[in-house]
Amino acid sequence: MRLVGTLNEESQARRFADYLLTREIPAEVRPTSGAFGVWVHQEDQVRAGLEELQAYQLAPEDARYNAPARVVAALRTKPAENLSKSKLPAARSAVRDWLDNALPNHSLITVLLIGACLLVALITSVGTNSRRLEPFFFAPMQYELIKTDLGNGTAEVRLVPGTAGLEPIKHGQIWRLFTPMFIHYGWPHLIFNMLALYWFGGMIESQKGSWVLLGLVLVAAPLSFFCQYLWDIENPGPDGISLPGGMSGVIYALFGYVWMTGEYEPGSGLQLTSNTVIWMLLWLVLCFTGSFGPIANAAHFSGLVFGMLVGLAPYLIGSRNASGTDSG
Repeated sequence: MRLVGTLNEESQARRFADYLLTREIPAEVRPTSGAFGVWVHQEDQVRAGLEELQAYQLAPEDARYNAPARVVAALRTKPAENLSKSKLPAARSAVRDWLDNALPNHSLITVLLIGACLLVALITSVGTNSRRLEPFFFAPMQYELIKTDLGNGTAEVRLVPGTAGLEPIKHGQIWRLFTPMFIHYGWPHLIFNMLALYWFGGMIESQKGSWVLLGLVLVAAPLSFFCQYLWDIENPGPDGISLPGGMSGVIYALFGYVWMTGEYEPGSGLQLTSNTVIWMLLWLVLCFTGSFGPIANAAHFSGLVFGMLVGLAPYLIGSRNASGTDSG
């Protein structure tokens, strides 16, 4: 489901939701952020819902919004799928129907990102093949030959793992700025990130467009991994090296963007429930405790801050007011 907007009074929100139902746009009302959100069931009806909401806000007392109770009751007993599919061509293929239900609308970038992560997971045996992982790392591993004087005229020569730092990137391996986000260590890591990417990425792409999503990803990925690199330099682990990977830094950037945009632009169609916000922030804090092993916490945190700042940018620079409209 997608949020089309919020209204201050529950009675007004339910009145509008009932009207949408008469327009064959199944909707329901949920409390959100001190107001009442109207959510539509189908993503392809979000735009129509937004247009209807704008008209409703201009003339909320118009008689056309007084849907008879018996009509609304009859419509609510009708399966939502029938309402949403009633205008679709009868000859539409089963495969097309499945794709419409399985993937968010206008989700090319989201699908490509998920596909790239799955492909890299297969290539690298889900992060277990170190040789195949090497080309994807931000700051790849390198070994140094160390000679240690043991005394009595003897010495020990051994290879010690270290990091190549930023030298590969400085010498033209620019792809390393982006490829770490495709690495995932194990199936739980991959599955959780892909579900989050499907949700946040699909939401942004369907409401704001592919270019907005692509721009967020292309900035958040190198930024989050560079911040993680700087953190690891100052706080090296027991092995002295860090080889972070995963889409989590980007996902937290997308989450931060959706969160702030939804708070300051209620009509954007980007809205999160309070449970989603609490869960994402709680997971961020839990990862900092170290209870789940080595986690790229700096990437998570920097991604979140970046996404929030982008979502707040129109208001920080004064181009929009608190209601999400242009200030002129």
